[in-house]
This record gives sequence, C-alpha cells and structure tokens, in this order.
Amino acid sequence: MAAASKAGTALMQNPLSSAQLLPNAVLPVSLPGVLGVSMPGTAAVVPGSGLPGLANEEAARKAALQAALNLQHNLAKIQADAMPEHYEAELEINEFPQNARWKVTHKETLGPISEWTGAAITTRGQFFPPGRIPGPGERKLYLFIEGPTELSVKRAKAELKRVLEDFSHQSLQLPGGTQPGRYQVL
Repeated sequence: MAAASKAGTALMQNPLSSAQLLPNAVLPVSLPGVLGVSMPGTAAVVPGSGLPGLANEEAARKAALQAALNLQHNLAKIQADAMPEHYEAELEINEFPQNARWKVTHKETLGPISEWTGAAITTRGQFFPPGRIPGPGERKLYLFIEGPTELSVKRAKAELKRVLEDFSHQSLQLPGGTQPGRYQVL
C-alpha cells in the first residue's frame, strides 16, 4: 500500500495523459453529460464560461489516474478474496483395523508427514464399531487435512493412505488378524 501511495503521489505531481495511461485503449473523444469533461486533444468547456478549461483537463487527468489506481487495488482485493488461503481434505479411518488407526493418529507418524508436506493433520470424530450408525451431529473417526496448497494436501492424504494400508496389511498378517471381508482398504 505504501509503495502504491508513493507511486500515486509521484504520478499526481507529474500527471499523465489518458493516452499515456492507456496507450492501446480505444477511448471516446468526449464524455457528454459529465460537467463538460473531455479527453485530451478535445476542448473542455467550463460550465457557464463557454471557454475551454485547462483546469478541468488537469482535474480529469487526476481523476483518471485515481480511478486507475482504485481499479488496480480493487482487482487485487478481489483476486485475494477469490483464491482460498488453504485447502482441506478428509480421510475416514473408522473402518481400518485398530492397530492402523492407532499408528496413523500418533505424533510419531503425523509429525514427519506434516513437516514433509506442509499440511496440518487433525484427528476428528469418534470411533463407531461396525454396524453402529452415527447419530445426528456425530461423525465417524477421520483425519482432517489442511494445507496452504492443493499439492500439499494431496501429498499428505496419499502418504496417510499408504501408512494406513501398510499397517492394515501388517495387522492382517498377525496371528488372529485374518477376518476376511471385515475391512476394506481403499
């Protein structure tokens, strides 16, 4: 803002014509109905005097410059508002084996993934045993992933899926861990 303000002050001291501001634009020759304001190269008539007014041309230049600066500021603000500052994703872990859920929700696993991807990972919801349906306002256990870029969130989600699949596979290899059809790895 300070740089734009300084630039605006410098330009106000050395006013530019509309042709210099918009060199490739097609501009109308005059703006009828706007208190006699016209573009450079045409005569502006000061109301009541009937004479061309150089002061009005100077005021028109300043107004055009201010309008251009305001437009630039407003466009930057709209772009900042339109682009989200962070991205989000969810990964449901309720249906994975207990060992896999436990491993993927601990700091020893989440910390390195967060550092590597730049995404924050939070455990949310609660565990519901198979067959039990969550009531209103309740959610099954899941990981909430948020990050500054879409890529960081995708990488974190992919790595968490990989860890879940590895530990699910390991838990099924343990004695008593084979229960066909009970869990589905996505």
